[in-house]
Amino acid sequence: MPGVMDSGELTSSTRGDISWIRDYLVTGLAKLSSPPQCTARTPMQVATVLRTPALVQEIYSYLPILTDILALTSSSHWTRSVGQSIATQRFTEIVRPFVGDYTAKLRHHMYTWGAVITGSSAWQMLTGCHETSNNLNIVVPTGGFDLIDEFIITSLNYRRVDAVTHSNYAFRSVVQSFGKYRRGRLRITLCEAVGKDIFHIITHSPTTADMIFMTPGGIAVFYPEWTLEGVALLNQTVTSRVPGKNVGCIENDRYKVYSSTTFLQRPCEDVCPALWRNIADDGGRSLVLEWDLRYPIRASLARSHSTWRLAEHCGNPVCPFNPSINVRLARLPPIVTVTDHMSTREQEARLRYHNPGYARYYMGLLYATAASAPLLVPVPLRDGVKELSHINDLEVLHWVDCLGDNKFSVDMARARMTYNVIPFPPSPAHRHGYTFFREDPALYPPPNALIRNIVSDLTRHCSMVGNVLVIKHTAGNKHDIVELTLQDTETINSVIRSTIEKAEFWT
Repeated sequence: MPGVMDSGELTSSTRGDISWIRDYLVTGLAKLSSPPQCTARTPMQVATVLRTPALVQEIYSYLPILTDILALTSSSHWTRSVGQSIATQRFTEIVRPFVGDYTAKLRHHMYTWGAVITGSSAWQMLTGCHETSNNLNIVVPTGGFDLIDEFIITSLNYRRVDAVTHSNYAFRSVVQSFGKYRRGRLRITLCEAVGKDIFHIITHSPTTADMIFMTPGGIAVFYPEWTLEGVALLNQTVTSRVPGKNVGCIENDRYKVYSSTTFLQRPCEDVCPALWRNIADDGGRSLVLEWDLRYPIRASLARSHSTWRLAEHCGNPVCPFNPSINVRLARLPPIVTVTDHMSTREQEARLRYHNPGYARYYMGLLYATAASAPLLVPVPLRDGVKELSHINDLEVLHWVDCLGDNKFSVDMARARMTYNVIPFPPSPAHRHGYTFFREDPALYPPPNALIRNIVSDLTRHCSMVGNVLVIKHTAGNKHDIVELTLQDTETINSVIRSTIEKAEFWT
């Protein structure tokens, strides 16, 4: 009998033995954990099923949702290889209509250039839906457009639609190159991000249900519960709901699209559209699944410096982050930019008055544009953040406006620079780093007279503009914040002087 079971063949007696599994799967996976008959099954019977590939394959056939497939895959070494092959095969079946025999080459290009697939194809991967999609959406970082464009036209024999040269208006500020291609009824769209971080494009999607993307080995969903429930919340990058002007789930009958979280009929809490979210460390709110570690997706997320929010203000009438019902919300960035000692203390008073109160404060050093000396200022955690796990959790907007023209998504790597300081003589216990936050130059902030005065004796001209905020942390780990004091001023000034002299500071 062991030889027969290992062969994967389904004999009549074997089918009778596992009918209880089929019955449970048909009646619903939710009942599988405690069905009445389950107590009658022995570990030997369960092991017998798991050791039979054909039976494991049949179990998988009842699991369309990718989360269930990967949960079963990780449950035992018997199910692992079968589950991985099923997930890989699903990806292949989704892209094959578009790329034919070039699936391997598509995987190679996606891995090499850090590209992802978004839209209905990613949704198919998640849900196992058998709807036939005629559109494949590819997003690449800056520098990857020309190679993928050539691959689509030369290898896949698509024709570029020259009449379409721009992406949908919701993505205009974050897409630098766009191509639309057609072959029969099939279409491919290619978006090249402004910068290396492709997640700006994802977070500019028209709705929460569109914020889903995949690599050949993993998938990420930023709003998984709503997406799987057929609920979508509008992103404020959308300015029109006229039929035909939008893409994605706005015009998809599968989703019920809301303009605010009023439908919750309760306070929003951590799903509030006005709260900032951090791609690199999202506090477990996103769903990230991997089935092939050769094409990882978690590593891409961890390298991202992007943060985003769906709205400047919440429209839910019972949410404390709705300014129409809560006058104690601090306006960020401030209407009047902090410039000197007096305006700094006024902004600190607003920060302390803010309600709901911030969970914690760290001390930073502010180089305000018209101040006579650097000033110690409190830097709180962002609204909704209970404890710091990433430097992006700090609410620096009280002191530096790093948003620029984009109020909903920001690449924090453009807004900060980190320098690690090694004391002499070397002492591991006293090694620290300093991260400098600046204002977005697109706002045309005034020159920083304080920094100019600090480096006035240098031959190199200082053209630093806007406020600069400095945070202290352990060397090599900017997410481990250390309390800063005025005693750090001399060290920070020396960092500023050294980096400006070497042309390593912002200009």
